[in-house]
Amino acid sequence: MQISAEQIRGARAMLNWSREDLASACRLAANTIRNLEDGNISPRDDTTRLICEAFERKGLEFIPDGIKKRRKEIMQCDGQDGHLSLYTNLMQTVVSGQGGSVLAVTESSKEFFDIFCNNHEWLRRIDDFAAVRCLVRSETNTEAGKYKKIAFRTIASDPDNPLPGCLIYDKKFVMIRGVGRGYQFTIISDSEMAYYHKALFEATWKKTAAA
Repeated sequence: MQISAEQIRGARAMLNWSREDLASACRLAANTIRNLEDGNISPRDDTTRLICEAFERKGLEFIPDGIKKRRKEIMQCDGQDGHLSLYTNLMQTVVSGQGGSVLAVTESSKEFFDIFCNNHEWLRRIDDFAAVRCLVRSETNTEAGKYKKIAFRTIASDPDNPLPGCLIYDKKFVMIRGVGRGYQFTIISDSEMAYYHKALFEATWKKTAAA
């Protein structure tokens, strides 16, 4: 996506950000932001992506003719149909190219497979389109070896651990709650929430590798 100098200035104004604030948020030099806004240089694809992601984390979205505040959309999924609704939403997002990876936090690897009803066809399609990483609080025997891109790491049980049971893909954060013998899924389309929990996940994933 191409963005204009006017859009960058407008997005900064909506957040009351200085050029230095934007530069810090997207890990670019302040001079780069100045040159982009003054029209001295054209943004490269990587630069555009970093700038867009910085604003998306704050709930803004670039559209062809300007900028808009991203709405927080919430979808509740319950019961057996809830599993199908979650799977459909995830696959539509991943297949459309909006998010090529899925992060998960569950009590065990068994719970991860239960979330997708141990449905081989669902899991095969997820495995075909997305790299899945899952943090679990307890080990169980799994059939993860059947899948090329589903990986698990165990984290120590810690009541102060801020990571809740969840799924994260693209700009969506999914809260997972056990209800009776089933699950309730709350899909929240909120880039700021998704990026925040993604950062927590990545830090914890990295820590498990170093342990």
